[in-house]
Amino acid sequence: VTEGSSSGYIPDDCSFGNISDDGYGIEPTNIIGSDGRSRVTNTTSFPYSAICYLETKWKDGTTTIGTAWMYWKDIAITAGHCVYSSDRGGWAKSVTIWPGRNGSTTPYGSAYAKVMHTSTAWTNSSNANYDYGLLELNKNIGTSTGYFGMHWTSSSLNGKSITVAGYPGSSIKIRQLWKMNGKVASCNANKVYYSIDTEGGQSGSPVYWYNSTYGYQGIAIHAYGGSSNNSGTRITQSLFDFFTSFRD
Repeated sequence: VTEGSSSGYIPDDCSFGNISDDGYGIEPTNIIGSDGRSRVTNTTSFPYSAICYLETKWKDGTTTIGTAWMYWKDIAITAGHCVYSSDRGGWAKSVTIWPGRNGSTTPYGSAYAKVMHTSTAWTNSSNANYDYGLLELNKNIGTSTGYFGMHWTSSSLNGKSITVAGYPGSSIKIRQLWKMNGKVASCNANKVYYSIDTEGGQSGSPVYWYNSTYGYQGIAIHAYGGSSNNSGTRITQSLFDFFTSFRD
């Protein structure tokens, strides 16, 4: 087996987003050249309805923001550093998400994580190759928002067209969904690199593409900014199997 896929879900009352939209999206502010991001205002159309503004409250009393994306009716995917931080006391006290948030408008309300998961490689040594998180939510909010599929492959992703969409943390963009399209610049076994503009707050954003058979599929989880490329945690076979095991 060299690759695998899972399908997403679009509710009947959730309109379908234009798959050819030009877009915009990561962390800290990493704008490569001019800022190519654009704001998404139709956050109740899929797949934007399944992308979530996230707030984490930590044991040291601080609160941080991030992004998550629905992968099942009660499962959301995010970055590991949105659920566990050795600098902030370890596991988060609480993580709350608002799917499809658009400023002060929260069309699907909120849900919180009953259980949080990440890799021991992340909790023990902050290994960036394993910076991922999974949230088991307190309600089946994904039946209203829809949810992404997922894809893994052992082949190169170089040159593949992708989108990154999430919630930047800057004061003029906070609680707004922004996205950008681009291509995979390079990849290795655990990371995917791209020159898509990102900003703090977009950690946990889906790095996704559209497949005519399976729909919108996450292929990585945005996690880091860089001087020439930004990057996400690649969906590997083992990570795909782990995430998909929570689909009942």
